[in-house]
Amino acid sequence: MSAAKGEKCTCRKCLKELKVNKKRVCCYRCNSIFHLECTLLTEPICEIVEAYNNLKWFCDDCVESSTELKGFEFKKMFNDLEAGSAQILSKLDKFNDELQQEMNNIKASLMLNERTLFRLDNSESSVRNEITNLKNEMGNTFADIVKREVKTNVNVVNNEMGTTFADIVRREVKDRVDVINDGVKAVHKTLNDATILKERELNLVFFRLDEGNSDRSNIKKILKHLLDEISEKDIVKVMRLGKKKDGAVRPILVKFDNLNVKNNIMRNVSRMRSLSEEFKHIGLSHDLTIDQRKEHRALVDKAKVDEAADKSGFLYRVVGPVGRWRIVTFHPEIK
Repeated sequence: MSAAKGEKCTCRKCLKELKVNKKRVCCYRCNSIFHLECTLLTEPICEIVEAYNNLKWFCDDCVESSTELKGFEFKKMFNDLEAGSAQILSKLDKFNDELQQEMNNIKASLMLNERTLFRLDNSESSVRNEITNLKNEMGNTFADIVKREVKTNVNVVNNEMGTTFADIVRREVKDRVDVINDGVKAVHKTLNDATILKERELNLVFFRLDEGNSDRSNIKKILKHLLDEISEKDIVKVMRLGKKKDGAVRPILVKFDNLNVKNNIMRNVSRMRSLSEEFKHIGLSHDLTIDQRKEHRALVDKAKVDEAADKSGFLYRVVGPVGRWRIVTFHPEIK
């Protein structure tokens, strides 16, 4: 939640300029600014949200456009919190009134006893003994009695409510914050994963190409063999992956200008078998994430197991675009 002040800007909802020092809120996702009164938030709820760093506010447009946020009933959540707080405050006010009435009754009773004592002090010695007994029986000062009564009533309140108002609000807010925080983390992870996949979909990775100073020219020779119409501008980047080590051949990442070029190369990957002796040992693959490699490896392993168990001689292969692989079967004589 961001509630900036002092900047000149326009409310996204009413399109009116926000006055200096006018209360406003900012959407955590799209950074749009709104008058506080143009949102569903109240000032007390706004203050609770601002008190927790992990609690973020999202505008209606962002909630509607995000599948992760759309299911959250924000308005109901905050209304429930306000209603619960009001109910607890009402209960405390009731107990406070009852406690005040008890204290007034005690004070009136003590004043009556004091007047009785004053009259008895003027009586004979036998009556004075009764006064002494009465004083001993009372035993405590007004302050002691009030303290005991207050403690008793506080215990009654705590036993009935189970906890203090602050604890109730803190627990409710924490539970809501945990739910929202989990949702925000899920949205962030989804967006991050989508960004990574988008960046990788233009890449190919070449394996076992001997290290040297002519990586780009060698890659161009291989790509030209796989796709006749490829040009220099189609190849955005050629780079080795990882740190150089003696005796180790690092893979090469190649980034293309557009997805069609990359897909056409992969459609002609069978031409790898007809490369010159210099490049026949080269391997080629999509630039997969760790999770994608695990998924693909699991399908390949399953295909091997199914092929070994098939007594009819059918071959099992993993095919399909990245992320939508499937296992297909065919007879070696009908490729």
